[in-house]
Amino acid sequence: MINGIIERGTGLPKYYQLKHILREMVTSMSAGTPVPSEADLCHKFDVSRTTVRKALSDLIQEGLIYTIQGKGTFAGGAKKRSSWVAQTGGLFADMTERGFSVTMKQLELAIIPAEENISRELQVKEGEDIVKLVRLRFVDGKPFDICTNYLVANRYPGIEKMEIGTHSLYSTLRSVFGVKFVSGVRLIEAGSCTPDEARFLQIPNNSPLLVMRSTMFDEKGETIEHGVVRQRSDLSQIIINVIPH
Repeated sequence: MINGIIERGTGLPKYYQLKHILREMVTSMSAGTPVPSEADLCHKFDVSRTTVRKALSDLIQEGLIYTIQGKGTFAGGAKKRSSWVAQTGGLFADMTERGFSVTMKQLELAIIPAEENISRELQVKEGEDIVKLVRLRFVDGKPFDICTNYLVANRYPGIEKMEIGTHSLYSTLRSVFGVKFVSGVRLIEAGSCTPDEARFLQIPNNSPLLVMRSTMFDEKGETIEHGVVRQRSDLSQIIINVIPH
């Protein structure tokens, strides 16, 4: 049931009023729940299809709903905010500290030769042995992102034999290898998922993703690890704290 009334003669555009009514509705819905059709909304609120489409378009831009061609419009679910962009901790630490449940499934763990772009990030020669770890991470039971980490193999001997695929990698590096995270660089850009990523993340093919690339350093300025996170944009937001200069 959709509550709310479009008031006439208030000076507020009809689409604006409808958008706020629908925002309240969809934020209380579970992700993937169907949203009433354009025709139903037109009938319910006695507004034109143009008004409905404008309201829905704004909500799509806000990431609160999404459409699947030929199937309809669906609630995106409440987004989880990640504040780890400006911290040396990872997603596991950030989410668990705020009460969310984080679980992981290992997709790949292997020693491979470093390609040019990865060798540059890890400060090693091209072709040198590195560890590649790929995990599918879940937040409160929902697929949240695919995280790929690269490590210099000889700096962490035997790590490829450890149970790191379902645990916090940063915690393992601290506790087992005595690593001290001092600084890092994180870049964020937009991307879209591949068919394999769509299958793992349980989203439509070509859905938008938040792509985060990070390189972390120790007290000597040496690279600890380089990581690439491909995160569902319908479930996540990034917090960037602004500090007065």
